Amino acid sequence: MDKEHTLVSGELDKSELRYTPVEAISGTVSALRESFARGTMRDISFRKQQLRALLKGLREDKKALLDALYHDLHKSHAESLYAEYDSVEYEIGQYLDNLDKWAKPSHNPLASVQPALLLSKSEVRKEPLGVVVIIGAWNYPLRLVMLPTIGAIAAGNTVVLKPSELAPHTAQALQNMITRCMDSSVIRVVQGGVKESTELLKEKFDHYFYTGSGS
Repeated sequence: MDKEHTLVSGELDKSELRYTPVEAISGTVSALRESFARGTMRDISFRKQQLRALLKGLREDKKALLDALYHDLHKSHAESLYAEYDSVEYEIGQYLDNLDKWAKPSHNPLASVQPALLLSKSEVRKEPLGVVVIIGAWNYPLRLVMLPTIGAIAAGNTVVLKPSELAPHTAQALQNMITRCMDSSVIRVVQGGVKESTELLKEKFDHYFYTGSGS
């Protein structure tokens, strides 16, 4: 595997997995931070629209994603459907069905804690964290990036997604889908290896999603 890029072949477009230029990473993170600060993700209906766009993209690119998983890991389509793809569709459906309820503030009486506050109540508001980074693993390169992405968007965060370069076909297929279907003010993809990941993690994020080894 070439260190700088990997040829994508088979059923996918015959293009290259281009690593994100290191000098562009800071700008990518800054753009998503500015988007969050503008309140882009405050509107729950917009979050749901982005989840629907993601679901549409998954369905349109289903074959490309399954082919990519085969090229990277020699997973059969049946295995990829069961272990990776179907759980992602299901997760989106759960958030679309329940997000309005989950996002509502919860109210609790205070009387059981302080009798003097018998007529008072507390309110817990579900606030987004900000800009989050999701760094994917090679062994489940679709599931282990998409599930946290769904939760992060539903919760109102903006997302920097770094798929595993060790599953280059899937990384390319994910970038193609996300770039085409998702709003760039919500999520952007960074591609690369150790150098790019190191540069990415120099940036300050409000939350980190990562599955993998310490090294």
